[in-house]
Amino acid sequence: MDREIKKKVFYGALAGLGIAAYCYYAFYKIIFVYSGISGYDFRLGYTAAGNYLAGRSIYTMPADLSAFFYFPAVVVLYLPFSWLPVTAAKSLWFALGHLLMLYAAYGIYSFGRKKGRLLSLAAVAIAYVSTPLYQTFFIGNINILIFFGLYLVYAEILSGRTRFSSYLIAGFSAIKVMPALLMGFFLRERAYPAFVRFFGFLLFLALLSLSVFGLRENLNYFVHLRGLNSMVGPLQAMSLTYFLKLFWPEASASALLLPNIVLALVLGLLWWRAPGRAAVPGPGSRAADLFALSVAVTLLLPSSWLTYSGLFLVPFYFVLHSLLEERKDFKAIPVFLAVFVFLNFWEIIAHHLPLGPGRPTLDLVWHNRNSYPALFPLLFSLQFVAALLLFVWVIVNYKALAANMERIAGAGRPV
Repeated sequence: MDREIKKKVFYGALAGLGIAAYCYYAFYKIIFVYSGISGYDFRLGYTAAGNYLAGRSIYTMPADLSAFFYFPAVVVLYLPFSWLPVTAAKSLWFALGHLLMLYAAYGIYSFGRKKGRLLSLAAVAIAYVSTPLYQTFFIGNINILIFFGLYLVYAEILSGRTRFSSYLIAGFSAIKVMPALLMGFFLRERAYPAFVRFFGFLLFLALLSLSVFGLRENLNYFVHLRGLNSMVGPLQAMSLTYFLKLFWPEASASALLLPNIVLALVLGLLWWRAPGRAAVPGPGSRAADLFALSVAVTLLLPSSWLTYSGLFLVPFYFVLHSLLEERKDFKAIPVFLAVFVFLNFWEIIAHHLPLGPGRPTLDLVWHNRNSYPALFPLLFSLQFVAALLLFVWVIVNYKALAANMERIAGAGRPV
C-alpha cells in the first residue's frame, strides 16, 4: 500500500471516528440517556419569554431555575418558542442548534476542500469531537448562536471582507458583553467605520429593548448582571476569576478586579506585539487575531464556563488540517495537542480517567471537593492554565497561523 493510499485510509478513519463521536455524544446520549434533564439553560430564556407574555418581569424565575442574567432584547429570540409546550420548544431549539452547527461544519469543511476532501473532512470531524459543543447542545445554551456566528465571522474575514462582522460581534456582545473584545482586530487596523457599525447596532438593540421591555426591565438587567459572579465557583470555568476563587473562595468582586485588569493589559500587549504580523493586514492575520481574542475572552469573562471552548472550533480546524498535512510550520505542537485534547475531551476525561489508587476521577473530586482540599483547586485550575497556554501558543505561532489559514482557505487580500 503506497503512502497516498495510507493517508486516505487514515483520513477516512479519523473522519469516521469523529462523525461517530458526534452522533453518539451530541444525539444519542442527549436524546436517549439524558433526555429528562436536558435543556436547563434553554428553560431560562423560555421562562423569561413566558413571563413577558404574561405581563411579569422577565427576571422572575421559579425556584428550580437559577437567575436570568441576559439583556432583555435577548428574550426576543425565545418568544417564538414560548407558544409551544416546554418539551416541544426544547426539542425545536435542540434541532435548530444542530442544523446551524452542521451547516457551519459544511462551511468549515469547504474552507479546505480543494486541498483534499478526505483531509478536510477528517480535520472538521476531529474538531467537532468537542464535549464543550455537546454540553452546549445538552443544556440548550444560547452560546450555540455565538459559535455559529463566529463561523460566519471567520468565513467573511477569510473571504477578504469585514463589513458584516461588526454587526455579528455586536450581537454577541449584547448576549454576553465580553465578546466586545473581538472588535480588537478592527482597532489594530484603525477601521473606524466598523466601530460605527458596531456601536450603531448596539444602540439599535438598546432602543429595541427599551421599546419592548421598558426602562425598569432594562435597569433590572444591570442589577442582575452584578450577581453573575456568584455563579463562578459553583460552576467550573476557565477564567482568572474562577482560578483565583478556587484558592481564595471568599474573594469579593472588587478584590478580583485588579488582577483581571492586569491580565487584560498583559494579554493585550502580547497580542498587539505578536511576532510576524503582516505590515499590510490580510485575511489570515485577521483570523489569527480573532483566534487570540477569542481565547482572551475565555480568560477574562468571569463566567466562561467550560463550554466556551466551542469558540475555538474554526481555528482548531485550521491547525488540525495543517498537522494532518504533516506541515512543520508550528512550534510546540505537543502543547497544542495537549491543550486541544484536554479542552475538547474534558467531560470524557473527567468521568472516565482514573487519577490513582482507588480509581477516583475528576468528576468524583468535583462532587466531593471537601474531601480533597488540596487536590480539588489544583486539578480544577488546569482549565485556566490550559486556556492561558493556548493563548501563548497562538501568539508564538501567530505568523504560521495567519499563513496557514490563508493558504487552506485560499483567501485573497481585501480590495
